[in-house]
Amino acid sequence: MKQFIQTNDGDLINLCSVSNVVFVPNWKDRFGNHKPKIIYNFDYTVSLPRSEKKVVDYKYSIFESLNKYEQEAKQLNKAINELGWLAPIINNKIDKIINPNKISFITKDDDNLRIIINLNAPVSFHMDYSRLTSDFIYLNCTDWDEYQNNLRQIMGILSMKEITQ
Repeated sequence: MKQFIQTNDGDLINLCSVSNVVFVPNWKDRFGNHKPKIIYNFDYTVSLPRSEKKVVDYKYSIFESLNKYEQEAKQLNKAINELGWLAPIINNKIDKIINPNKISFITKDDDNLRIIINLNAPVSFHMDYSRLTSDFIYLNCTDWDEYQNNLRQIMGILSMKEITQ
């Protein structure tokens, strides 16, 4: 299985340190130019400059064309599939993939059709940087069937995982 992948700008990323990946095919830069983006969120925190705020470290790749974005997304998806990561389908697309080894716990919100995945990286509380909480991902489903299907798939994959050192 591939541990390192190379981004479009030549950087190497250790997938063992990635907690989740976010796909943003419709991102626009500050000038309004369409530039798809892939964001790699890591499993450790950093402090923001001139602040006590702690956030997860990240690396992103910005693409000049949708074709180049799709090529890297395809390469990344192949590596991720080999590693057995979670790829929930929300609104008929995969916009986040999650490293199951970086999950601390999962909870659900039936009323809001939301799956909440807590990760094992501490981040600052909103507006109170002296307190820490865990980083998390919301999976906001569009209907009850999508919500139930994703819950079943996620719980099924995670219940089959074995502890590896």
